[in-house]
Amino acid sequence: MQKSPGPAFRKDFDRFPGLWAGVERVRCPHVHFKCVIIDSKQAFFGTANLTGAGMGAKGGNNRNFENGVLTDDPGLIEPLTTQFDDVWCGVFCTKCGRRQYCTDCLLL
Repeated sequence: MQKSPGPAFRKDFDRFPGLWAGVERVRCPHVHFKCVIIDSKQAFFGTANLTGAGMGAKGGNNRNFENGVLTDDPGLIEPLTTQFDDVWCGVFCTKCGRRQYCTDCLLL
């Protein structure tokens, strides 16, 4: 079952309404990739969940071991953008085997 962000995330998120104005979120039970694409010129992608533990913010002894790449290489940014756009636009929804868990499916 898919869940929304936890209370600690929501508390931090809600502290900065101007930062998130106009941001949309679509949840997909298959998505596990993490990427941030900035103006189609830079991208960060990696294994880290965007949580305190995933980003190393909980402390040296209370964190996950993660990795990530920051790049400005168009050869990496273009396929990341395509993957993100395909998932966002529902390209894979027609073949999804988990639609019963998806609250945001574009084809429901």
